[in-house]
Parts: sequence; structure tokens; C-alpha cells
Amino acid sequence: VYLTEISIYDKPYQGKIATPYLQKLDLSYKENYLRFKFVGLNYLTPYKTHYLYKLEGLDHDWQRADSRTNFALYHNLSGGHYTFKVKATSDDGSILSRIREVEVYIAPPFWETLWFRLLVAVLIALIGYGYYRIKVNAMRRRQQQLEQTVAERTEELRSRNEMLHEERKKLQQKALQTTLLYEASKQISSQLELNHLLAEVVDLTQKTFRFHNVMIFMYEGGALRLKAIAGAMTKEFKKGFAIPLGKGLIGLAGEKLEEQVSNNVDEDPRYYKAFEEETRAELAVPIKMGNELIAVLDLQSDRYNAFGEDDIKIMKTFSSQIATAINNARLYLQAQQELKMRKKTEAELRQSNVDLEKAKRATDDILENVD
Repeated sequence: VYLTEISIYDKPYQGKIATPYLQKLDLSYKENYLRFKFVGLNYLTPYKTHYLYKLEGLDHDWQRADSRTNFALYHNLSGGHYTFKVKATSDDGSILSRIREVEVYIAPPFWETLWFRLLVAVLIALIGYGYYRIKVNAMRRRQQQLEQTVAERTEELRSRNEMLHEERKKLQQKALQTTLLYEASKQISSQLELNHLLAEVVDLTQKTFRFHNVMIFMYEGGALRLKAIAGAMTKEFKKGFAIPLGKGLIGLAGEKLEEQVSNNVDEDPRYYKAFEEETRAELAVPIKMGNELIAVLDLQSDRYNAFGEDDIKIMKTFSSQIATAINNARLYLQAQQELKMRKKTEAELRQSNVDLEKAKRATDDILENVD
């Protein structure tokens, strides 16, 4: 049997070797529509010639053909190795020729090659890994966002708790200071001797509010003179130490009749440093009756930022009570002096009456003797 023609998409194959002698056929993946035409040499009864053929790699059994359909058609062949076999038989099934074979190799398309599949597998793995990393990173970012949110909320709650704690502490301190101020006010209101009153004021203020140093300067003769001191600087400041109006925070408080505060005296040009002191903050509060200056209450702390708005309000209230107590002490002193003067006048009047009575008696005696 002979192969007379091999067609690819109905076009005869044109190779270097003639089709009858062709042993091997190499094709691309696009050349996968084949037709093999064959003929058996039977000169006596050619119309009785039959054929058996198959394409190994595709057909499992032999396919039959006769002299009128002496061709085999294969289409959409996948890439790979095939062997086309054909043989001629007679009516009684006897073999008329040896088997004619042609090896056929159809190169697979690039997407069916091993390297492409490996590349696709690698790409799929990379895509999968990339997707996994994206998901992991997204989860990590989400976790970080949640952790950040939790941290922010925790910090917010902590700040609020601290603020509430500070507010509660301030309220407790204010309540305590108010109570102590009330007790101190009661004590000084019962003291009518001026020097004792001033000493008690600075002592109670220093112990109640735990200031570093507390002083009272009385306004006398156009200047502020130290009359009482309590705290850590009693050795440096002596009674009678004078500060002119307008000098330092004390002098400014007396001159302007307004409280003067500095929470950092190191950087405050108003601060008057008379001695080597440990003062870091100072509050000077005028003690006045209306617009009349009586004295200045000076409070000093060894801590920066020691005086807040509440401290200033409390000290202003306390200074008003001190002013009332000082005024009462002065009125008491004036009353005592007036009483003393009255008693002295009454004693002198009584003595004058006694002397007058004696003089009258002496005069009467003289007149009797004359008669």
C-alpha cells in the first residue's frame, strides 16, 4: 500500500521528500487537520481492495475503508507523537501488503508546553502568594488600626481619668482649703491684739496652705514694713524691713491695690530679690478696706507654677477677712486707748475734786479763825 497524498487543511503537503517515501512528518500545532490518502496495488480486482488504518496515539482499533473511501481524516489533533498505519486487504481478509507507517509529530502550542505550564504554575503560585500577602497585610493593617484605635481610646480614657482625678483632687483641695480658711478666719476674728493677730495670720496661713514663706507688710509712713513672718526665711527677713510702693511684686500689689502673681520669678523682671532665696513662685495680695491700703500679704513657694486661679481667689477672700480682723483690732486698740484715757481723765477729775474739797476746807478754817 502507498500513501499518495497527505493534505493539511485540504492543501497537499509539500515537503522535501515525496509523500510515497515519507517516513516522518513534523508539523506545528496549527497544522492539526490532516487527511491521508492511500492506494493498494491490486491489478486484478482493484475495486475489491479494502483497507485497515489507524492513528496510534488516537485510535485504539483499526478503522475500515474501501476503494471508494481510501482516505483517513483527522482534525483538531492535540500536540504529541502519532504513528499513522495503513494496510490493504482483500474481500476474504487476507493481507495484500505490508503495513505502511508514517510518524507524525505535532508540536504542542506554547500554552501546552511543560515550561509554559510550569510558568503558569509559578505565576498562579505567585498570584496566590501575592493574594495571601495582600490579605495578610490587610489583616495586619486592620489589626494595627484596631490596636491603634484601642490605644487611642485607652489613652483617651487614661487622660480623662487623669483629668477627673486632677479635678477631684482640686475639688478636695479646694474644699479642704475652704474649711481651713473658715477655721483660720474664726481664729483671727477672735484675736483683737494687732501684733498677735498679724503673727497668728502668717502662722495659720503657712501651716494651712503649706507655703514656703508667708509675710505681712503693713503700710506705714508711705512704705510697706514687715510686721510678721512665718516659714523658712525668718532669719533673712527681720521685722521692720521696708519695701517702697511700686518695687517688686509686694510694692506693686500695694501701689495698684491688685494681686500680683509670678509662677516663675527667675524670668519675671517684677520680682525683687532682697536675699539669697529659694523662692520659685510668689503671690502678693493687697489687704485693703475699700480703696484704702492696709497691708500686703505675701506668699512664696519653692515650686514653679505653685499658684492657680483657685489659690488667688481663696487668698483674695482671706485678705478681705484679714482686713476686717485688722480693722477690728485697730478699733479695739482705739477703744482701749480711749477707755484708758477716759479712766485717766476720771482719775484726774476725782483727784481735782479732792484737792478742791481740801482747799475749800482750808479756806473755811481760815475764815473761822479771822472771826
